[in-house]
Amino acid sequence: MKIKNLFMMLLALPLAFVACDNTNDTPVTPNTPKYDIEMEMAAAVQVPSETNGLKDSEFYIVFGDEAETTMLTITLVNAKGETTIEAGTYTNANGGILLGYSGLKINDKPVAFSEASAIVTLNGENFAFDITAKTVEDKKCHFTYNGPIYSMGSEDDETEKSIVNNNFACGFTEGSGNIANNYYVVLANVKINDNMDAANATYCIFDLYSSVNSGTVPNGTYTLDSKNSGKAGTTGAEYTYVYNTDSNGKYESLVEFTEGTVTVSDKKIEAVMTTAEGVTYTIIYEGSLTFDAISTLSDDLYLDSTTIDIVTKQHEWSDASLTNWTIELFDDFDAKSGLYMVVDIICDANASDYSGTYNASYMGNVNSFFPGSVDEGYLVGSYLTMLLNNNPTDTNAPISTGSITIVCNADGTETFTFNCEDDKGNKITGTLTGSRVALN
Repeated sequence: MKIKNLFMMLLALPLAFVACDNTNDTPVTPNTPKYDIEMEMAAAVQVPSETNGLKDSEFYIVFGDEAETTMLTITLVNAKGETTIEAGTYTNANGGILLGYSGLKINDKPVAFSEASAIVTLNGENFAFDITAKTVEDKKCHFTYNGPIYSMGSEDDETEKSIVNNNFACGFTEGSGNIANNYYVVLANVKINDNMDAANATYCIFDLYSSVNSGTVPNGTYTLDSKNSGKAGTTGAEYTYVYNTDSNGKYESLVEFTEGTVTVSDKKIEAVMTTAEGVTYTIIYEGSLTFDAISTLSDDLYLDSTTIDIVTKQHEWSDASLTNWTIELFDDFDAKSGLYMVVDIICDANASDYSGTYNASYMGNVNSFFPGSVDEGYLVGSYLTMLLNNNPTDTNAPISTGSITIVCNADGTETFTFNCEDDKGNKITGTLTGSRVALN
């Protein structure tokens, strides 16, 4: 594999590591460690630490395979604070590997690690790596590499830096007077807390103003405004910056900008900002931009069951021509465990049953379902969760948009077909069929 080709692959870096299913089902013989993914890598490149807001003692290394379909990234930490990669055993458990900067891309699909270790040995200018890892979906991985580690970048590269973040938060203030609606966006390489004091963190802050009042950051281009006017289509320079912390979560450095733009599109923010010294930062985030999201889903959900237990309740409505049904769907009504969904619909009171297609609406109109929301700390409307011994787990999601089609079948069963999304944009699709539970 030509090292130039790996440099081309690196244009997509840093990686946004999220779960992805890429398994190798090749049978293995008994007593042989089984790996879902096992590869020998063909080349290695070290990306400058400052490109990702890392310290000089933290080494962002990208490996590529011969077929140019797989990129493996491992970020090592020199425990002594030295600026060279030393022989030894590095793990996320001992702080030697930064999981937030480690993972895979297979055919451009990102895969996150839940744990990783690397045994590094030196032979002159060459390195030998023996890397094992487990993905967030419990796929076991094994990678090896023998050879030099090339350096990415030159003196010219010092004027261009790239930061890719995979965590998002947003504060919102409604517009007033001459000040437009304010979206205070924070992107980071770590989970974001109120104090922004996580260790080894890079926080990218954008003070955006828009004429749109929404629960998600509005699409558009926002131009850096040195006057901090608060006008729609601007980002205030005073509160637009990159903030870095040290290993103790304390302030380490601040980068401010003199010009640039922030472009927001569907599930993506891309900023190109320039400092007074002429250094241009490209800052990218891809993911949900809904800042008041309730859902804890991290991916699309597909529903497929023919044994659902159904419990229904009919309620009077203010308009006598309509009626309200709350329909509960259980994986197992008796055990109160597994999937639990509520479908909250408004239908024609004169209809023989509630068969029909219902679209999301808060208006309470005929053939609609109420989207999920939170009321006094409880999910209401249409939503899903997982139960364990009649207790809700941490998995929950409102059904926010889309349509639900219900068919009351001739055999007494009922079929629910979902073509919906939660408030993060995760798709909730598929079909559930079952029968009503006979209640005492």
